[in-house]
Amino acid sequence: MSYELIGIILLGLLLGTGQIISIVISIRGFQEMSRIQRAIAGLIVQESEKVQALLREASG
Repeated sequence: MSYELIGIILLGLLLGTGQIISIVISIRGFQEMSRIQRAIAGLIVQESEKVQALLREASG
């Protein structure tokens, strides 16, 4: 096997590994964004419930 062929194979392996790492980082990023969105939605619901309770107290 020539050194050029070995170099090409190694380069391909490195590029493939880089793509896999990029995909894993992207998946983790999407998971983190989803977690943050759920947390924000939960806070909005809690605040909405507080506002509704205050309005009921004020009107009732």
